[in-house]
Amino acid sequence: MPVNAGWQPSQPEDFICWRGIFGGSITGLMAALPLSWIQTLAGLALLGTISGSLYQALSHEAERDAAIVTFLMTASGVTILGIGSAFWGLVLGGVCYALFSRARRT
Repeated sequence: MPVNAGWQPSQPEDFICWRGIFGGSITGLMAALPLSWIQTLAGLALLGTISGSLYQALSHEAERDAAIVTFLMTASGVTILGIGSAFWGLVLGGVCYALFSRARRT
């Protein structure tokens, strides 16, 4: 039997306890940071997700143009008729995909 066998199961519980003890301090620290720092931290946290999603969306050459149009329209932040850019990105991307796939078939 390993020497540290009794210690291993308690490590997750210890982490949860320490997180609970220092949670208020960490929240206060985050609230004291400027908004631009919070946005930078959020952007860095999402960088892996965004890069993985873009890699997967752009990996199929037949769908690459529609994926780029969808991403650019969604990222633009354009609002048309009170409807946000996420909707218009999907619509424009779907239209581009339909047009480009029809052009490839002919």
